[in-house]
Amino acid sequence: MKQWPEAISDGLLLPCGECGVVPQFDYMVDHPTWKRVAPKEHRLSVICLPCFDRLAVDAGVTHNYLVSVQFVGTGRTWVLQPTKMYVWSDYSFLVQDRREPE
Repeated sequence: MKQWPEAISDGLLLPCGECGVVPQFDYMVDHPTWKRVAPKEHRLSVICLPCFDRLAVDAGVTHNYLVSVQFVGTGRTWVLQPTKMYVWSDYSFLVQDRREPE
């Protein structure tokens, strides 16, 4: 049996430890942000992306922490790579580019 590729969903669907909803997307964030944002009691469980985003805002995280978003289909996984994060308020917005500087 081949080893499963690192950081690719195996299709296992577990509910979010924060809200109880089964997420439709897997995602990866950088390790320092996960440690800062994820509550200790949920660090080894699933936190859906909407809950993680809310927790990140509550923790004051302002950088683009998403490494990848994965959609788990039937017998395949699509890995989506975020390139920009838009932050907006009533009066302005900020664009953060995830791409490496040239």
